[in-house]
Amino acid sequence: MHLPSPAVSYVVALCFSPDVSRVVLIRKERPTWQKGFYNGPGGGVLPGESEQAALAREFEEETGMKTEPSDWEVRLRLGNAAWQVAFGVTFREPEVRTTTDEAVAVVEFADTLALSLLWAHDRGSQSVQPGPHRVALVPDLVWALPLVLDETVVFPLEIPTLDRTAPSPDWKGRITQALSR
Repeated sequence: MHLPSPAVSYVVALCFSPDVSRVVLIRKERPTWQKGFYNGPGGGVLPGESEQAALAREFEEETGMKTEPSDWEVRLRLGNAAWQVAFGVTFREPEVRTTTDEAVAVVEFADTLALSLLWAHDRGSQSVQPGPHRVALVPDLVWALPLVLDETVVFPLEIPTLDRTAPSPDWKGRITQALSR
């Protein structure tokens, strides 16, 4: 199954260290629902631009680190006819700096809460708070971060969403269904 061509496309650039112990994230200031949480650098795909070119451009704009489109592999797409987000991955030593009002951080992968929140996170709930060295992720990154590293998955994985404005509330079920194909 392929996702329909979306009206709007976005990318999220996930740069991991070669040993996968660290990942580059940004502390979001906007949109409001992401404020204070960490997400991968990213943004909109320009008309006529490939996802890989958008990943390289957005990553450089937000971190100051130059990469080439060929450095990026799209491993996950979610969306519907209204919007789509492509998660791209590269493995290289991060040499990044903050270039906007959203702070860039090279975070220990274990501190992302991804593994502990993967099963415990209730979408929309803030009941699980980060500890002193933990990083609170935007909800979709909680499961997407470990998923894009899963060597048993055939990439790119495409997960359709039902709602025009947000991923399905049954996101765990939809991931399981997509992985079983």
